[in-house]
Amino acid sequence: ARVGPPVKTRVFADQYEALFARPWPVWGAAILAAVTNVFLFALDRPFTAKSDFLPRVFEHLKSHRRAVPGGSFVFLLSDFLELPDDELWIDGLDHRWDVVPVVIQDPVWEQSFPEVAGVVVPFADPKTGRVRPVRLSAEEVSARRNANEQRLAALLARMRDLEIESVLLSSEQPMEVLYAFLEWADWRMAAKRRSW
Repeated sequence: ARVGPPVKTRVFADQYEALFARPWPVWGAAILAAVTNVFLFALDRPFTAKSDFLPRVFEHLKSHRRAVPGGSFVFLLSDFLELPDDELWIDGLDHRWDVVPVVIQDPVWEQSFPEVAGVVVPFADPKTGRVRPVRLSAEEVSARRNANEQRLAALLARMRDLEIESVLLSSEQPMEVLYAFLEWADWRMAAKRRSW
């Protein structure tokens, strides 16, 4: 006689219970659907946008005020490796949009940097796609790690200073992506209760 469900079934049941045991606001399902669609679209395509794409996105949204009125959520998905000017965020807030930066960075190569000193690593040029072998010194690895960690910390701190709560995605795993958005939603609901 079997004592319980197989491990995989129990794990899935636990995840299902964690997701659906509490009531979700209607927009929770919308976030899940939107995130799923974005990732299904983006995972299979190279990123080819120019570095000024965020200001161009805001200009485009401003020209469609009926479709994106004040109070609309504006989710900006980017690696934010180049920190946008404060004017961009202030412009979004001036339009009364609920701007939500969704920071998508690899935890090993973009949020930090691995210990690869002395190892030949193939790196691709982001503009040309050309791959070439590179050997970094311990000092170069440490400098890159510090720069990456400081860049992410500065981005998140700047968002907090502007009272913009971002979503940090460090994994492509659907459950981890969902949990990151649920944490953001919980923060938002708690912040709303505090402001009343």
